[in-house]
Amino acid sequence: MELYNLFISGDDEAWKTNTTYFPLVRCIKEYTDDDLVKRFISLGENEIEELKKLPCIFAYEKGYEKDASIGYITDIVKRQDQVRITFEKMDITIPKEIFESMSFELDFRGWELTRTHWAVKKVDLFKELGERGIIVDGVQQNYRYRTP
Repeated sequence: MELYNLFISGDDEAWKTNTTYFPLVRCIKEYTDDDLVKRFISLGENEIEELKKLPCIFAYEKGYEKDASIGYITDIVKRQDQVRITFEKMDITIPKEIFESMSFELDFRGWELTRTHWAVKKVDLFKELGERGIIVDGVQQNYRYRTP
């Protein structure tokens, strides 16, 4: 099963650095299929290592005029009520208009783009992006299984 991490932020500076924070209650619990919630919600060492292998989309809430980015997680630290995500973005963006038009293909729905959260999706990200002309050329296999 192909999976990817979807990060949506209402902070217009969220993806300018390589670290951001999410309230724990908005991590994986929302807009994620129940079987994946059960699989990853503990954010234990094994779950973190598995999540770090998945590609990511880093996007802004609807209303921001900013493109989404593609990248991967390099570290996750869970505290009592907050999670720190450290990440690295690739030099590939998804134009805002294309990203928002791919709601079915990327499995986001309804009000999802109006809420800051982290979800895990059952989608082959590279396949879907490739069908829209966004090619992650030559890095798809290495990227998915990259060990930071």
